[in-house]
Amino acid sequence: MGLEYLEITMACEEEFDFTFSEEAFATGEMDTVGGFYRHIMHALQSRPVQSPPIAPCPNVPVFFALRTALVEKLNVEKSRITPRAELSELIPLRNRRLAWRMLEHALPFRIPELRTPVSSAVLLWLSILASLPITFYLSWLMLPNSDSVDDLLTFAPFSLLLVCAPPIILAIFLEMTLQRCLPAKTVGSLVEDIAAREFDRIGPDGESCGPASVWVRYQNIVADHLGLDITDVTPDTTFRELGVD
Repeated sequence: MGLEYLEITMACEEEFDFTFSEEAFATGEMDTVGGFYRHIMHALQSRPVQSPPIAPCPNVPVFFALRTALVEKLNVEKSRITPRAELSELIPLRNRRLAWRMLEHALPFRIPELRTPVSSAVLLWLSILASLPITFYLSWLMLPNSDSVDDLLTFAPFSLLLVCAPPIILAIFLEMTLQRCLPAKTVGSLVEDIAAREFDRIGPDGESCGPASVWVRYQNIVADHLGLDITDVTPDTTFRELGVD
């Protein structure tokens, strides 16, 4: 194998904090993506007790999934997507609500909603104040010119609806219109928020990475070094089929 294979090997050793033995390469089992991964898992599971544990990684699958969605759905350059990257620079204000909906559908995790500059309660009170003049005016026009108690009771439900509906409709409209504030400042803080919401599916902070998380990390290392889509990196694929000489 050539230089690209060596770079992948070194990247995996750095990522998972171990060193491949020379015997691992002699068998030919590491010529496939799956064989290489099995040797990684074997090395990690064979660690001495006194060795440091694998780095916590509950956020790793979330980050890679978010990065893939940003690249594929919003055409963001992969090199710009880092944990410290500002979300406002990756997702501009224009068409932000549409872009956020696209991310919601593309990600396997629930993501927090976009926010409004003020709370829903404040919007409702502002809407009530703004709607009061027109509401009272309409009520005055439509109030029956009758002193009959029965007529007034008949009109009461409609009057109540007339008073309540405009501010509620206005509050909903304002919230939908103003709902463009991002729920996190950086990619990293958004990843942490998602991981906290999806605690049961991803695993608690500090828990060592399981086989699924190790596979995701390894799969992304191979894809990044070879410039491939992550879906091309499958266990049965040989490195020669991926273009590694």
